Order: sequence, then C-alpha cells, then structure tokens
Amino acid sequence: MNATRRRCLAVLAAAATLAACSSREVRNTPLAYVPHDTPYVFANLEPTPDDVTEAWWALFEPVRAAFAETLAKARKEVANADDEAARRTLAVMDLFEDKLSLEGWERIGFSRRSLVAFYGVGALPVLRIELADPAALRGFIAQVEAAVGEALPVARLGELEYWRMQPDEDKPFAVVMAIVDDQLVLTIDPGAEIAALADMLGTQRPARSLAETGELEQVNRSHRFGPHGTFLFDVVRLAESLVGREGGETWLTRKAAADGDPISAACQREFGQLAAIMPRMVAGYGRMDARGMESRMVVHLRPDLAAGLQPVAAPVPGLGGLEEGVQAEFGYGLRLDKLGEFLQKQAAAVAASPWTCDKLASLNESSGQLGGQVAGLYMAGGLMTGIRVLVTELDWEGLAMPTRVEGALIVASPNPASLVGMAGGFLPAASRLQLTPGAPPQRLDLTDLGEAAAMAPPTWVALSDSALGLGFGEAGGSLLPRFLGASASEPAPVLSFGYRGPFYARLMKQVRALQGASDLLAGRDDEAGDEPGRRVQQEMQQVMATFVEAMDQMSAGVARTQARFLFTERGLEIVQDMELAR
Repeated sequence: MNATRRRCLAVLAAAATLAACSSREVRNTPLAYVPHDTPYVFANLEPTPDDVTEAWWALFEPVRAAFAETLAKARKEVANADDEAARRTLAVMDLFEDKLSLEGWERIGFSRRSLVAFYGVGALPVLRIELADPAALRGFIAQVEAAVGEALPVARLGELEYWRMQPDEDKPFAVVMAIVDDQLVLTIDPGAEIAALADMLGTQRPARSLAETGELEQVNRSHRFGPHGTFLFDVVRLAESLVGREGGETWLTRKAAADGDPISAACQREFGQLAAIMPRMVAGYGRMDARGMESRMVVHLRPDLAAGLQPVAAPVPGLGGLEEGVQAEFGYGLRLDKLGEFLQKQAAAVAASPWTCDKLASLNESSGQLGGQVAGLYMAGGLMTGIRVLVTELDWEGLAMPTRVEGALIVASPNPASLVGMAGGFLPAASRLQLTPGAPPQRLDLTDLGEAAAMAPPTWVALSDSALGLGFGEAGGSLLPRFLGASASEPAPVLSFGYRGPFYARLMKQVRALQGASDLLAGRDDEAGDEPGRRVQQEMQQVMATFVEAMDQMSAGVARTQARFLFTERGLEIVQDMELAR
C-alpha cells in the first residue's frame, strides 16, 4: 500500500470517527441535562443490579423497622389528642408508614433501576431522578397536601408547572421541585442575577451535555470504575464558576465589586493556580455485588506534588489488612524526614514566588512559619516510621473496665532496639530484657508502674529487624510473632483502619453505656427542670435509642470494612473494601 493511499485511508478513518462522535446518540437520561463543564457530578451510567439493591435494602431493614416502631408509638400518642393538628399529623404518618421499603418506594413512582444525577449548574446543585410512574408521585404529593390541609405553592415557567418553596418572600431564593417528563428535579432558584431557572430545571438544555462528551465513561475507564456510580469534582471548574478567569466576570465578582471588596485579576489568576494544586477528585466502585463492594476515591494532585509525596509512605508490618481473628486495626506509616523535606520544598517555592493576591497573603505567612517548624520531623524520622494497633479480643462485664484485652502494638522503626532503650528511661524493666530480632517474645515486668500494674494486661515484647512489638493479654505472646512477621502492604498505606461490624457494634454500645453512666453521675439528666420538659426529653431519648440500636444492628450486618490511604502517582487514593455478613 503506497503512502498516498495510506494517507487517504487515515483521513477517511478520522472523518468517520469524528462523524460518529458528533452523532453520538444521547438518550433522555439525567446525564443529558448535565452541562459538560459542571464542577461536580455524581451519576450512575447503569442501574444497580437487583441483587445488590436488595442486599443493601436488607442491611437498611433495622432502620426501617425503627421508623415503623417510632411511627406506631407516635400514632398512639397522637390518637389520644383531640385536635385538628394532631389528626393531620397522624394522617401524614399513615401515608409514610409503608413507604420506607423498596416496594413502598416503587409504589409512589420511583424505581430500583432509576438513573440518577446530582450535579452543579455552575456552583448550584441539581438532583434529577428517573421515575417509573410520574403520575404515582404526583398522586402521593397530592395525598400529602390533603393530609396536611395545605397545598404546596405552585409557579409556572413557560408550560412547566412546578412547586416553589420560598422561605422569605422579600428575597428571590427558593427551593423548587418539578416533574419534567419522567424525571423528578430538585434544585434551588437563587434569582436570575445568579442563574437562570430554566437552566436549573432543564427546560433549557445545556449547549453540550456530559452525556455527549462521555467524560464519566472516560473516568471509569482510566480509574477502572464500574458503571453504577461515578463521582467527579473538578476544583478548577468550580474556581472558574465562582471567580472567573483572569479579567472575566461572574455573579460573585460583580457582587464583591458592589460590596466594595473587588476580586482583582491577580486574585482570579492565583485562585486558578491554587485550584490546580488539587485539580480534581473522582470516585467510583471497582466491585459491587450482593456480598459487598470496593470503592475508591482519587484526589488528583499536581504531578510534582504527587511525585514528592510518594516517598513519604513507609511500610509497617501487616498494616492495611484485617487478618483472621483480628477485630479491629488502626495505624499509619510515614517517613517523617521525607515529609519534612517535602514541606520545606513547598515553603521554599512560596518564598521564591509569593502569592500576590491580597486574599492569599496569609498563605505566604504560614508557609514562612512552616519552613522553620520541621526540625522535629527529622528527629522523629530516625526513631519510628509508623505504628499498627490491633485488637483481637475486648470483653466487658457491665460498666466495669474491660475484663479481657488482647491485641498488639507494632512500632515500625529503622532502629527498633533504640526504642527499647528509650522505654527503659521510664520503665526500667524494659532495659533489663535481652531482646534480639527474631527471638521469642519476653514477658515485661510491669511492677515499676505501681498501682497501675494491677489494671494492665499481661504484656509481651519482641523485636524484628524493622519493628518493635508489644503483645497484650495472655495470648499476646503467642500472637506477637505473627504480627511482627506480617508482610507490609504494597503500596504502603500512609493511614489504614479496619474493623469487623459485630465488634464495632458491641464497642459503640459499651461506649454509650459508659457515657450514660457518666452523665447520670454528673446530674446531666436533669437539664430540663420542669415536668413537661423532662417528659419531652425522655421521649426524644427513647426515639434516639431506638435508632441507635438500629444502627448497631446495621453495623453488625457488615462482616468487615477496611480503608487504606495511599500516595500514588495520581495523588492521594482512598480505597475501601466492605463485605456484608452472610
């Protein structure tokens, strides 16, 4: 094939590609109303699979039951009151009683397979939800109006009739709701000076939509997200929508000028530069099924900042994984000397090229102070590079101190033996131990702690080449070698925490019991002095207790959750895994 023919084919292929892109079919989905330059959006490109929806609604069941229980009690109270307001309240309660379920949600016009978009027209929020039956939702709203005895205020925009709730008649701001074709739209009307209501409601479509650009699909491809929910927050676009580009105008710059505090061209330029430090955040689901999900958020940083932060992360044995038998873990891994270098470099960059905008002058001052405050980071960096706290058992009896504590503390260090020497300064028994890396754990004599020794669990100490380990509880000595010898995660998380749901629910219940006992001893239960006030307070406490118990049951329905914070070539990535109890 000669060169001329290849060039012709290339031109034809490019033309065909452009034609395909320009004729991209755009369905009447919520995404078709999202401006292509929106600063933020959360939307699903495909409905959530039915088994996933049902699994998450099942997890929500304790809260639904708590609502039903609260409504039943309230209905009994209202039924005994002989007045019109009470009867209307009861009528509204009756309407909502069966709507707190997936089937009830569908009976009023929604669908488990709806596409949804929450986005910004400029900085202003809009929520659009596909409806399965718009007439059913209109009918439900009419039922609520009849029960309340008052219709929602209605206004018109061309041929569209919509509901308009305006808190202050002297100001244009209003919350608006409309059913446009087969979509429910919730937004605000801040006044024509700030935004056109037609743009907010979508009766005037954007010149180019996010559905046409395919930006969310590209985000999903580049970040390996699935199609069931994608979040995009563009900081640069948000800055431009608020303060404009250098020399341009927005409603905010006009208002600032009218108020006598104009935003200069230099400030517009430097606000853009500030936004470019963290230009965008994206999030989505890598895995989503009936057993759980894996979600990830990426905070994109300017490339030089992302590269400068990667060396800061330090490996800590086992950090980032919830092994069998571990109920909870928390820890971090940081090379503090590398963090000091990074901070000094940023402070030097600001000193070499200070911010000139008067509204950013404080950044110059704080950067100057930062440069001289990092000496302690260099010192600490030579002692430790991270910790990992693990809990394997934690039991109570009533409101007493824990009756059983088992777990470990792992301290990563370039020189673990030096940590033992430091500990000997306040606990002489530590300096008497003969510790070598890889040797069996040794029991630590705690008698130097005096009376506190009686409350402390048995404590064991061991070393590896890269960490010092403390084991707690009778089983602490046998567990410690496994935790010290655990492989470090790759890439190393700078922060990680995880827990098992049933343990978390028990822990929160105990914390509330201790808090309640503390309040009782302090006499805080008598804050409402009069009898009616005390009764109302008690009723509210009962309601809250019902929902708190429901949240505990939800927590127990989560078998495991783990969150890891990572510095990568993109910036900061937050990865969360969640598994539901079966």
